[in-house]
Amino acid sequence: IAPLEHLATQEETVIRDQAITSLCSVVERRPALAPEYLVPALHRLATKPDFFTARVSACALLPTAYRFAADDQKAGLRKAYTTLCADDTPMVRRAAAHKMKDLIGVCDKQDILTDLINVYRQLSQEDTQDT
Repeated sequence: IAPLEHLATQEETVIRDQAITSLCSVVERRPALAPEYLVPALHRLATKPDFFTARVSACALLPTAYRFAADDQKAGLRKAYTTLCADDTPMVRRAAAHKMKDLIGVCDKQDILTDLINVYRQLSQEDTQDT
């Protein structure tokens, strides 16, 4: 998973997208890897301050990571998503908004109402061209 995490930070979109696809494929075949490897990798990507590309990749990984994460990790993933939705970089906010439907599809109703509905409202108020 570490080499794919590194590729997910690259500037080239094709490389990043293929790394994300591969990470998701690995975890779907071996769900036990998600709590120990994918969720920490996602948190590292989501908190990389140097380039926005890692945070965009974190957005793409969120639905799969959330689906296979341990129950005690899910609140942290929702918090990471909320942070990504408020990122300073419009491309990160756009990537987070783009993955909202997929994330909501794997969340419990109560978690949606508690954590994600406010994020939806926040994103729907955006009037920036890039989001």
